[in-house]
Amino acid sequence: MKLKTVFKNLKANLPKNNPEICGVSANSRNVKRGYLFFAIKGIHTNGEIYINDAVKKGAAAIVSQNSKILKKYKVPVVIVKDIPSVLDVCSHRIYGHPSKQIKTLAITGTDGKTTVSYLIESIYKTADKKSAVIGTINYRLGKKIISKAVNTTPLACDIADMLSYFKSKKADLAILETSAHSLSQKRTGSVLFDAAIFTGLSQDHLDYYKTMDRYFSAKKILFKMLSDASNKKSPKYAILNGDDAKTNQIKKILSNKVKVVEFGLKPKNKWRAENIKSTLNSTAFNLVCPKGKFKVRLKLLGDYNVYNALAALAFADTQNINIKTAVKGVENLRGIAGRMQSVGKVRRFHVIVDFAHTPAAVKKTLTLIKSLRPNKIYTVIGCGGDRDRTKRPIMASAVCKSSDYVFFTADNPRDENQNRIFADMLKGVKGKHKNYKVIADRKKAVEQAIKKTRTGDVVLLAGKGHEEGIIIKNKIIPYNDKLTAEKVLRKLKK
Repeated sequence: MKLKTVFKNLKANLPKNNPEICGVSANSRNVKRGYLFFAIKGIHTNGEIYINDAVKKGAAAIVSQNSKILKKYKVPVVIVKDIPSVLDVCSHRIYGHPSKQIKTLAITGTDGKTTVSYLIESIYKTADKKSAVIGTINYRLGKKIISKAVNTTPLACDIADMLSYFKSKKADLAILETSAHSLSQKRTGSVLFDAAIFTGLSQDHLDYYKTMDRYFSAKKILFKMLSDASNKKSPKYAILNGDDAKTNQIKKILSNKVKVVEFGLKPKNKWRAENIKSTLNSTAFNLVCPKGKFKVRLKLLGDYNVYNALAALAFADTQNINIKTAVKGVENLRGIAGRMQSVGKVRRFHVIVDFAHTPAAVKKTLTLIKSLRPNKIYTVIGCGGDRDRTKRPIMASAVCKSSDYVFFTADNPRDENQNRIFADMLKGVKGKHKNYKVIADRKKAVEQAIKKTRTGDVVLLAGKGHEEGIIIKNKIIPYNDKLTAEKVLRKLKK
């Protein structure tokens, strides 16, 4: 595709040259001959410093917001004002608008996106259908891992590229975990979705959005996209958490061409669960839906995973997947890395790794564990740096209230001083709770927590989940909660 065709009807200062463009990237390491390279200025780096690398690798043209670089390079330079929007539109043009030819599902909400994606993936596998996932843990097609995830929702050029690949491999469905940031930053603007799931809303990302209203407004962008007249896909579905207070606001912005399906625990929902029973090994419930009543036994734990299962089952029904097959699919999912993941059992106590890193998620996880009547609960938790500071005291207070003892430790301090993070957390507990200890070294915190346990106790390692490193400044220090716990447990067995 010629450069000028790529930028047709877009606001851009185009060069005289009109080279052929065969791909697009905002990462110089991924550039190939004939690619269009977007030099994006981000929070931590400026893409302009990588232009020479992109040119050496064969970039046919450069896109930037900085007009001062016009004559610096031998290849043509395109100047634009709104680089995120232009990247989105150009990427989907270059890759042939793949979402027109493949079914796409967006999952948004503060918590549950990853679990719902895995549950739907398991349903499709059980139904002998091929699904692909762009999500928090990795980007994959069936058993093939394309890459580990850099962001929950990657840049528009990567989304378009992967959707094109999924289409070429004849995937029946592409699932996108769709974060609020990605919607605000126009990473998904050109994706034509067939359906969108809303798992619910709770406090997170206020460092970026400042208020919950702004955070929710970002989530609503997805449903405006689903309703937009330019998305001519039919039928289109909004699968919404009927028990969440924000769902009614979403319903108000949906066009009459979008069919609404609500799930939850309250009787008003057409897809609901009754008679929920949880153990440390499974969660059973009775599914009540338009197709009848069915017994479901998940290998996942907690009421919040009942919600996740309901969302997946309701979506599967919109895609004409047999309900019994769908139930079998959610039952087949054995677990997800870092999501209520049991590490092992020594002296009859449990160690659980969970990604819970918001006040609501931490509260739900600890409520679940308490409902199983353990002897004592020991929790290891931290808060990320350069993120929402207002949630730190809330999380600290909630975890001390629901645990017998808490170890406050590092999460991902990034560029923020760890002592300031601890100070914010301690504002929520000083004068209220005494059942905590601050240990900055996460490995030592995990070790001390496990060594305190006795028969019938539970150790919860919260916040890191599947992550394989701790981010300190611009470095990632190798670390994993599960592997650390396993090492401590092996020592206890000796």
